[in-house]
Amino acid sequence: MNHSALKQIARRFYDVFNQRNLEDLYQVLYPNWVIHPELPGAGSNIQKYQPIAAALLEAFSDLHINVEDTIEEGDTVAVRAVITGTQQGEWLGVSPSGQRIQILAHDFHRIEADRIAESWHVEDWLLGMQQMRVN
Repeated sequence: MNHSALKQIARRFYDVFNQRNLEDLYQVLYPNWVIHPELPGAGSNIQKYQPIAAALLEAFSDLHINVEDTIEEGDTVAVRAVITGTQQGEWLGVSPSGQRIQILAHDFHRIEADRIAESWHVEDWLLGMQQMRVN
């Protein structure tokens, strides 16, 4: 598989959010996909991840993820992305604020047979919470 093909597979993950079609997660991720760190109180598979993703899109109906950089090494694609959106619903215990947020996300996606098999994911929600609480 050539380099650009692996990067395109990784980018499909973010397209799911930008197109607001979470059912496509099942086309992008393996059913036994694992996310690190484990989701608090939820586990680490796609069935546990989808409701959290849906809650995010509900809280930020204009959410957009812009992929800034991708780097490929072996079967893994590193991604640096910027997440923007306006908080219109409750998120992380913060009532709807109407505030616009901009946070960073860093991911490593291990690709296997045209799907993401495993992800290491970090988002800067401390910054996001500070932005949601600005009045």
